[in-house]
Amino acid sequence: MGAPPEAAAPPPIPPGEEFVLRQRKPKVEKKSPVMAWVILVVLIVATAGVGWFFQRDLVGAFPPIAKVYDWVGIDVNLLGHGLTIPNPDEVTIELRDDGQTLIISGKVLSETDEQLDIPMLQGKLIDTNGQTIHAWTFTASKPNILPGEAVPYTTEVLNPPAGAVKADISFVAPGEGAMMQGGESGAGQSN
Repeated sequence: MGAPPEAAAPPPIPPGEEFVLRQRKPKVEKKSPVMAWVILVVLIVATAGVGWFFQRDLVGAFPPIAKVYDWVGIDVNLLGHGLTIPNPDEVTIELRDDGQTLIISGKVLSETDEQLDIPMLQGKLIDTNGQTIHAWTFTASKPNILPGEAVPYTTEVLNPPAGAVKADISFVAPGEGAMMQGGESGAGQSN
């Protein structure tokens, strides 16, 4: 019998520069553009959510970002941010020629590392039901506060209404001071 047919031999490798190695291009899977849009929408919603829920913290940490909130129509209330008003140090009543005078003294404390303006202060007299029966506005002893400083305030109410059991001091925006039962806005005292 005969010899098996010889298989065709592969062609010889050309010498030197004529040889070019062909590489297969990797197969690239095309991603759906829908997935890219979904990821973009999720990132925008997450950023907006963080911006909405942490707006006071963000503006407190980086105040220029308040302009972005104003630009989109969101009012960030930072009234007194970085400042605290502990309970009044002293609440006394003096008898004077023109009647009783309630004198409330305390301080505004800075908890930041920068100088801040002290907003207008509002005093409220609260009754046993937790209702405000008298309110007035006043200012601290100086308009600004240094880091870690305590700025004192003293305010007086001439002939305070009967039934007040508590005095509450807080910050108030200019022009928003409460006017109740004869309360008058004034720097330092109410008559």
